[in-house]
Amino acid sequence: MRFGRRSVVVGVVALIAIGGLGWVAVTIQQALTITHAQVMRQNAIFLVDSYIDKSAGRWPSKWDDLLTANTPLPFDVSPQLVADIKKHVEIDFQVTVCEVAKQSPTEFTAIKYRDSQLDNSECEEDNTMLIDSARRFCGEGHLIDSTR
Repeated sequence: MRFGRRSVVVGVVALIAIGGLGWVAVTIQQALTITHAQVMRQNAIFLVDSYIDKSAGRWPSKWDDLLTANTPLPFDVSPQLVADIKKHVEIDFQVTVCEVAKQSPTEFTAIKYRDSQLDNSECEEDNTMLIDSARRFCGEGHLIDSTR
Protein backbone atom coordinates (compact mmCIF):
# COMPACT_ATOMS: atom_id res chain seq x y z
CA MET A 1 0.00 0.00 0.00
CA ARG A 2 1.41 3.34 -1.05
CA PHE A 3 0.59 6.63 0.66
CA GLY A 4 0.59 9.87 -1.25
CA ARG A 5 2.39 12.97 -0.11
CA ARG A 6 -0.88 14.57 0.93
CA SER A 7 -1.80 11.57 3.11
CA VAL A 8 1.56 11.71 4.86
CA VAL A 9 1.20 15.45 5.53
CA VAL A 10 -2.34 14.99 6.87
CA GLY A 11 -1.12 12.12 9.07
CA VAL A 12 1.77 14.17 10.48
CA VAL A 13 -0.49 17.16 11.15
CA ALA A 14 -3.01 14.87 12.87
CA LEU A 15 -0.27 13.38 15.07
CA ILE A 16 1.00 16.84 16.01
CA ALA A 17 -2.56 17.96 16.84
CA ILE A 18 -3.21 14.88 18.97
CA GLY A 19 0.13 15.34 20.75
CA GLY A 20 -0.67 18.99 21.37
CA LEU A 21 -4.07 18.13 22.82
CA GLY A 22 -2.45 15.51 25.04
CA TRP A 23 0.09 18.06 26.27
CA VAL A 24 -2.71 20.56 27.01
CA ALA A 25 -4.66 17.92 28.92
CA VAL A 26 -1.61 16.96 31.02
CA THR A 27 -0.82 20.62 31.70
CA ILE A 28 -4.38 21.31 32.82
CA GLN A 29 -4.34 18.24 35.07
CA GLN A 30 -1.06 19.36 36.66
CA ALA A 31 -2.42 22.87 37.22
CA LEU A 32 -5.56 21.49 38.88
CA THR A 33 -3.47 19.22 41.11
CA ILE A 34 -1.24 22.12 42.15
CA THR A 35 -4.24 24.34 42.83
CA HIS A 36 -5.88 21.61 44.93
CA ALA A 37 -2.68 21.14 46.92
CA GLN A 38 -2.52 24.90 47.54
CA VAL A 39 -6.10 24.91 48.80
CA MET A 40 -5.39 21.93 51.06
CA ARG A 41 -2.32 23.67 52.52
CA GLN A 42 -4.37 26.79 53.15
CA ASN A 43 -7.06 24.67 54.84
CA ALA A 44 -4.36 23.11 57.03
CA ILE A 45 -3.14 26.58 58.04
CA PHE A 46 -6.70 27.64 58.94
CA LEU A 47 -7.34 24.46 60.92
CA VAL A 48 -4.08 24.67 62.87
CA ASP A 49 -4.67 28.37 63.53
CA SER A 50 -8.17 27.60 64.83
CA TYR A 51 -6.83 24.73 66.92
CA ILE A 52 -4.21 27.02 68.50
CA ASP A 53 -6.92 29.52 69.43
CA LYS A 54 -9.27 26.85 70.77
CA SER A 55 -6.60 25.09 72.81
CA ALA A 56 -5.18 28.29 74.35
CA GLY A 57 -1.91 28.13 72.48
CA ARG A 58 -1.22 24.43 71.99
CA TRP A 59 0.11 23.05 68.70
CA PRO A 60 -1.80 19.96 67.47
CA SER A 61 -0.11 16.67 68.27
CA LYS A 62 -1.88 14.52 65.64
CA TRP A 63 -4.15 14.76 62.61
CA ASP A 64 -7.28 14.01 64.63
CA ASP A 65 -6.72 17.17 66.69
CA LEU A 66 -7.69 19.15 63.59
CA LEU A 67 -11.18 17.64 63.70
CA THR A 68 -11.85 19.60 66.89
CA ALA A 69 -10.85 22.98 65.46
CA ASN A 70 -13.44 25.75 65.32
CA THR A 71 -12.83 27.10 61.89
CA PRO A 72 -13.80 30.02 59.69
CA LEU A 73 -14.00 27.64 56.73
CA PRO A 74 -17.38 27.73 54.99
CA PHE A 75 -17.85 23.98 55.48
CA ASP A 76 -17.61 21.40 58.23
CA VAL A 77 -14.32 19.86 59.20
CA SER A 78 -14.67 16.16 58.47
CA PRO A 79 -12.41 13.13 58.54
CA GLN A 80 -12.54 13.21 54.71
CA LEU A 81 -11.27 16.81 54.63
CA VAL A 82 -8.42 15.97 57.01
CA ALA A 83 -7.57 12.89 54.91
CA ASP A 84 -7.49 15.06 51.78
CA ILE A 85 -5.26 17.61 53.49
CA LYS A 86 -3.00 14.79 54.65
CA LYS A 87 -2.49 13.64 51.02
CA HIS A 88 -1.03 17.01 50.04
CA VAL A 89 0.40 18.53 53.22
CA GLU A 90 2.82 17.57 55.99
CA ILE A 91 2.39 18.98 59.47
CA ASP A 92 5.21 18.77 61.99
CA PHE A 93 3.40 17.56 65.09
CA GLN A 94 6.61 17.66 67.13
CA VAL A 95 7.06 21.43 66.91
CA THR A 96 5.72 23.77 69.60
CA VAL A 97 3.77 26.98 69.17
CA CYS A 98 6.72 28.91 70.60
CA GLU A 99 9.09 27.35 68.07
CA VAL A 100 6.72 28.43 65.30
CA ALA A 101 6.56 31.93 66.81
CA LYS A 102 10.33 32.27 66.33
CA GLN A 103 10.21 31.48 62.60
CA SER A 104 9.96 33.99 59.80
CA PRO A 105 7.34 33.50 57.06
CA THR A 106 10.02 32.50 54.53
CA GLU A 107 11.65 29.91 56.81
CA PHE A 108 8.36 28.48 58.13
CA THR A 109 8.56 24.68 57.99
CA ALA A 110 5.88 23.38 60.36
CA ILE A 111 3.32 23.00 57.55
CA LYS A 112 4.54 22.24 54.05
CA TYR A 113 3.63 20.54 50.81
CA ARG A 114 4.35 16.84 50.42
CA ASP A 115 5.22 17.49 46.77
CA SER A 116 8.77 18.88 46.81
CA GLN A 117 8.14 20.62 43.49
CA LEU A 118 5.71 23.03 45.16
CA ASP A 119 7.25 26.09 46.76
CA ASN A 120 6.33 26.62 50.42
CA SER A 121 7.87 30.10 50.40
CA GLU A 122 5.08 31.26 48.07
CA CYS A 123 2.70 30.91 51.02
CA GLU A 124 4.18 33.83 52.92
CA GLU A 125 0.84 35.48 53.73
CA ASP A 126 -0.64 32.28 55.20
CA ASN A 127 2.60 31.55 57.04
CA THR A 128 2.55 35.06 58.52
CA MET A 129 -1.02 34.59 59.78
CA LEU A 130 -0.13 31.38 61.62
CA ILE A 131 3.14 32.75 62.99
CA ASP A 132 1.30 35.83 64.29
CA SER A 133 -1.20 33.55 66.04
CA ALA A 134 1.66 31.63 67.63
CA ARG A 135 3.25 34.88 68.78
CA ARG A 136 0.05 35.86 70.59
CA PHE A 137 0.66 32.90 72.88
CA CYS A 138 4.46 33.02 73.09
CA GLY A 139 5.21 36.70 73.15
CA GLU A 140 6.47 38.65 76.15
CA GLY A 141 4.42 38.13 79.27
CA HIS A 142 2.87 34.84 78.16
CA LEU A 143 3.63 31.93 80.46
CA ILE A 144 2.25 29.10 78.35
CA ASP A 145 3.90 25.69 78.54
CA SER A 146 5.85 25.75 75.29
CA THR A 147 6.52 22.01 75.28
CA ARG A 148 3.37 21.42 73.25
